[in-house]
Amino acid sequence: MEIRELHSADEWAQGFEVLKELRTTLTLVEYMELVKKMVEGGYRAFVLKVDNEMISYAGVSEATNFYNGHYLFVFDFVTKSSHRSKGYGEQLLSFLEDEAKKLGCTKICLDSGLQRLEAHRFYEDKMKFNKSSYAFKKEL
Repeated sequence: MEIRELHSADEWAQGFEVLKELRTTLTLVEYMELVKKMVEGGYRAFVLKVDNEMISYAGVSEATNFYNGHYLFVFDFVTKSSHRSKGYGEQLLSFLEDEAKKLGCTKICLDSGLQRLEAHRFYEDKMKFNKSSYAFKKEL
């Protein structure tokens, strides 16, 4: 098992094969176009690999604001459905917590869709995250 940061276009494209389980309406072309813009804004992605297969994907950015201070935000976090409940998500999220500490962050934060009850149990029970707010959005 290894955790690696994505850098090359080929690595990003391979990462999409995992991410598409979370972002089901996103195409590879859209993903690659968005990644270019997102990386310019500080987006980074890490994957957990087992036997050279990408199993879990995490997309993050470092940020600072008034209510969280300096923190790492997890935009995307997914493990392939065929590999869930094997500890891979826990290993990748623990890695991200260590990465956040190295960056001088005081928190790690994420949003999770209301329908993702199993993910919420994982974040709260296994990883000891606290529910702190609701996120709101409005289509324009």
